[in-house]
Amino acid sequence: MDTLPLFSIYLLYGMAFFAMGIAIGFRDRRHSRLAIAPLLPLLGAFGLLHGLHEWSELYLILFADSLATLPYLPALQVIKLWLSFILLGYFAWRMLPLTGWRWYPALKKGLLLILLLFVCDLILRARQQESALFLAQSASQIRWLFGLGSATLAGAAMIQYSRHLLSHGQAAANSLAFTGVALKVGDPKIHTFAIDLYNERGQFVPSEERGTDMYPCLRRVSLRRTGQGEKPEG
Repeated sequence: MDTLPLFSIYLLYGMAFFAMGIAIGFRDRRHSRLAIAPLLPLLGAFGLLHGLHEWSELYLILFADSLATLPYLPALQVIKLWLSFILLGYFAWRMLPLTGWRWYPALKKGLLLILLLFVCDLILRARQQESALFLAQSASQIRWLFGLGSATLAGAAMIQYSRHLLSHGQAAANSLAFTGVALKVGDPKIHTFAIDLYNERGQFVPSEERGTDMYPCLRRVSLRRTGQGEKPEG
């Protein structure tokens, strides 16, 4: 497999979020009067954890053969991915009261309902699917539901909050607005789209040919661990 495109995607994606986490972590917020200041560590923790997750997933791709004997590694990767997006989602959740949206209590109830449905679906699929397919589909759902959903909600909330600051003449309004736009229209959408389209040969394939194996690196490690991987020719 040609790993250069995947290497570039994972490296740059992880670097962007890790840098965001470092920047927030070293920011002195003790004297800030902004209501968002106590919430920024959540965003920083997401950046650090998600950046480390993407780099560890790259390591998993590059050294799948030597890591195939670790039975719980694919499951830990999915759990780590979920935890990182939960941090982003919780940041968005805490941002909602700062937006001034009158309907945000109803939105919170809707989000809790979506979480409940996801957990129920997770339990049902765990009983019906083999482990590699279960982990691959769960990782894809987590990226689209928690990653895309949390990023969109957090971005919208930050943009709305920046408008409130702008009306009061706060200098930080533009920076928050730019961050919100980046969360809404940038990653994880681009990364999710790119990784979901990649097959095991490092080629982009049409949607009708993708099937359900959305995360071949997870499936490849699991199959090699159970001795079901591809046999060499000859």
